[in-house]
Amino acid sequence: MTAVSVNPEARTAWPQRLHADMIEDVVGVMRERLNEPWTLDELSRLAHLSPYHFNRTFARITGVPPFKFLAALRMAEAKRLLLTTDLSVTVICLEVGYRSLGTFTTHFSEMVGVPPRGFRRLVELFAGASFEELATLACGLPAEPKALHVPLEIHGAQGWAAGPIFVGAFASPLPRGRPAACRLVDAPGDWSLPISGPGAFRIFAAALEHAVDPLEVLLPPPENMLVAQADVPAVKPDMSPVRLQLRSSRPLDPPIVTAFPYALWRLVDEHEHGDADDRRRRASADNTDGKRREAPLLNVL
Repeated sequence: MTAVSVNPEARTAWPQRLHADMIEDVVGVMRERLNEPWTLDELSRLAHLSPYHFNRTFARITGVPPFKFLAALRMAEAKRLLLTTDLSVTVICLEVGYRSLGTFTTHFSEMVGVPPRGFRRLVELFAGASFEELATLACGLPAEPKALHVPLEIHGAQGWAAGPIFVGAFASPLPRGRPAACRLVDAPGDWSLPISGPGAFRIFAAALEHAVDPLEVLLPPPENMLVAQADVPAVKPDMSPVRLQLRSSRPLDPPIVTAFPYALWRLVDEHEHGDADDRRRRASADNTDGKRREAPLLNVL
């Protein structure tokens, strides 16, 4: 009998593909039933795995644990409902699986970077503005004076029509909350991202096609978006460039719930309160009368 040799890579590829298919099925059920109070046991049974192995397998394949992924799905749907319906925040809270309005508002603010009502108001504030106008404003946001500049090499995808690219650095593997740094560039190429302070970050990039309106910036359609990510173990002077290869969004990519509204939210804050230098000058003038006054907050809307 002739021995048959099996390529070790092929031997491991099959179970990996099987696990990816199972996790993709679980994510599909999550999307369809966001309002259910899922437990780890229930989700693991969908994948026919033990809770321990399901948790590890899900994190290995998607890059984040299952309940962080589920939270991102819920926030992505909450964003959609806020911008495309007249439903109240309370109703939306229940629709996406929360039972407490306070908890929902807190989680939304932490993950998206703005409170729900403020997020809904962004469309009103920027109604009628072209994307090019918003992009020009966003690119003009100043960096911190002592920021370290992380060099970037952003590579496009074949057949993709060049469009604006949002880049953000986050302290967690999920693009959530307000990034440590963000900017908008107009094409692939060599760029830099100014980051204030040391630390390890994951840098995300998301590219939209040209001629999108403000609603699409706040609620980017996955089919019209390219994404990339890379880990930066430490930010330091004279570091090597970080390579970001843009690719089509995939079903197992965690939803990006933060970067786009954050850039616009900073514009809202400057629109309402002036730029950082103006705020410092006003704060100094306010304190000359001997009374302490609070600086304007980003969550005033």
